[in-house]
Amino acid sequence: MRGLTQEDTANTVLGADDIDVDGVRGSFALFSAINPNGLIVTSRMTGEVGTGDMSFQRATASLSAGHPLPFGLAGAFAVGGGMTWGEVPVQRQFFLGRSGTLRGFDNNEQRGEAFWRARAEVATGFAAARLALFSDVGWIGDRDALVFDDPFASVGGGASFLDGLFRADLARAAKRGSRWKLHLYMDGLF
Repeated sequence: MRGLTQEDTANTVLGADDIDVDGVRGSFALFSAINPNGLIVTSRMTGEVGTGDMSFQRATASLSAGHPLPFGLAGAFAVGGGMTWGEVPVQRQFFLGRSGTLRGFDNNEQRGEAFWRARAEVATGFAAARLALFSDVGWIGDRDALVFDDPFASVGGGASFLDGLFRADLARAAKRGSRWKLHLYMDGLF
């Protein structure tokens, strides 16, 4: 058996701040859908306050909608954003890059005090098994440097089963990156 070399070791895990913090977190969500073949809207707002070795606040909001389109297709979009205030520990910053935020980029590749993201999809209309084309865009960074003109962006295609319960996407980072990523996850837009 050969010994381990530097190339055999796993990537370093992002270190968390060693702090003691007490706090409270709350969430409010809405879901609007009577007809699965009609407009489906979901939204969520969260807030968090922590105090102790560091004091900080976090707030996020997201909105998604899906609706049938002509020619037996379905469309969906999602937008979200968040901001932090105070002395925010590493583990309570925002992270961008993975199936839930920005497909085509590594998990938690980017981090910062504020972010925004958006995604759009067009898929075949049969909910049990769909093929989809999508694009994701997003930005993350310092709260005081919030911009909308230079986002990360990706495009790709995928397949979902049981109305998004199981999902597989192949995405390519199209702006501010150039790699391909395969994402396997649950709870897709559809």
